[in-house]
Amino acid sequence: MPGPKEASTDSMNNYLKPLVDKLLELYNGVKMSDNSNENITVRAALMCVACDIPAARKTSGFTGHASICACHKCQRQFTMIPETTQVDFSGFEYSTWIKRTKARNLDYANKWKEAKNAAERTRLKRSNGTRWSQLHLLTYFDPVWCTIIDPMHNLFLGTAKRMVQIWKELEYFDNQALLAMQDLANGVVVPPDYTRINKKIADGFSFMKADEWKSWCLIYSPFVLKRILPVKHLSNWMFFVNACRLSQNPLLLLTTYPVPMPISNSSNLDTNQKGGFEVTMMKRFLEKAYVGNYIQSFEKKFPASTVNFLHSITRSQVILEQPSSMSSSFILSTFVEYSMNPRKSVMGCEPLPSDVLSFKVEPKIVMCKEHYELISNGTAVSIGLEFQF
Repeated sequence: MPGPKEASTDSMNNYLKPLVDKLLELYNGVKMSDNSNENITVRAALMCVACDIPAARKTSGFTGHASICACHKCQRQFTMIPETTQVDFSGFEYSTWIKRTKARNLDYANKWKEAKNAAERTRLKRSNGTRWSQLHLLTYFDPVWCTIIDPMHNLFLGTAKRMVQIWKELEYFDNQALLAMQDLANGVVVPPDYTRINKKIADGFSFMKADEWKSWCLIYSPFVLKRILPVKHLSNWMFFVNACRLSQNPLLLLTTYPVPMPISNSSNLDTNQKGGFEVTMMKRFLEKAYVGNYIQSFEKKFPASTVNFLHSITRSQVILEQPSSMSSSFILSTFVEYSMNPRKSVMGCEPLPSDVLSFKVEPKIVMCKEHYELISNGTAVSIGLEFQF
């Protein structure tokens, strides 16, 4: 959506309308032709709204998290702290949870839409926590159920960060405690999918990002808080940690739904601890770059017209021709010159001759018969080899 400011709550529907119109058309079915030119009916449906909390509330027609109807899953109404503009979120007992329903939420949204003036809309919004959203035109879609709770802002940048602030106010985290916690954290082996916290605990949890708060909550805190927090506070915190672990655990899907319904929605590639972006790009580049060589390998099995057709539809070319013969001898100085000068273009390939980097191994360090016997008997032997270039 165009800036420089984010869309207001009312104008959000102007951006949603074209999207909803297309979704309605796709849900009813659109005729398309496949590769065989046969007409097929394609249908699509909106499954969920996955945004951070402010965007999700605006998109689905709910009031923000700072309103008295702060929860879009239930009808709990909170009060304001006296003489402040802050919401009092206490008293959130399970017995007070009255779930919102799709039908009642739609009724509230229609009343807001049909209000005669802005004052009436404001009153309805505050009492019901609902505004009209274009998503209500998707009759199959349930904004209450299908607007997910954002874990990053709600759990890690929200509750976890707030609890650290509370513990600071209670003076559980003095400078000595922070340094001790950092020393313990430095010895924790972090799984590959989590971010290490190298210095920020000792600095008072300053400038921590969402992925670092996630690591703090799920990996570090159960270990480093044992001797810092009183037992009552630590036990209460562990309830939250376990809830976060359950909500972030992909095994819940596997134990709830039968195989093969759950499928992976990400590439199964080895990464270099940077999210796998570089590895993925290189893999795709190589696939595209060398498809021509793969097609050319069939030139003896298929007619030339077939090979040319494959080249044309893949827009490929043979980028590395195998040399017809092993030509002139290898010249080390030329090899070094070409490797150091990026402006020189080199095509083709050949194996390096065995005399390029010659080395010799002194006879005195060659493994002797006794060493072989020790290894074959299962005895560990440490042997040092020295190479002279």
